[in-house]
Amino acid sequence: RQEFLWTVNRAIESFELKKGLREHQQQLETQVAHKTAELQDAHDEMKKAYHLLNKQKQLKHNTVRNGYSSELLEKIEPSLENILKLNKQRVYQNKHEPSENAPDITQKIEEQINIIKEKLTH
Repeated sequence: RQEFLWTVNRAIESFELKKGLREHQQQLETQVAHKTAELQDAHDEMKKAYHLLNKQKQLKHNTVRNGYSSELLEKIEPSLENILKLNKQRVYQNKHEPSENAPDITQKIEEQINIIKEKLTH
């Protein structure tokens, strides 16, 4: 009788452990999917910043080649630098810290991009 109770208890413990492992695995898979989405967003923002930086370099090159000074480049350069700094900060956080601030950083990057777009259209 005692051995039967031990067997039942082991079966219950085994079931609970497997259930806990499945829940933990699902939780980890959800976290991985979330981090992957965040990294994809960071990558997309970095591509935008890279494109803007190349545009800036091209404008600077054309300005130098044509002999014109460019106030516009001076206006957008700080915004581009801010975007790169913010993106580095977001990538660091994705690797080392919880992602609670990721939306804030993304919003700041989008604000900088909008500032640049506004300056390019004026």
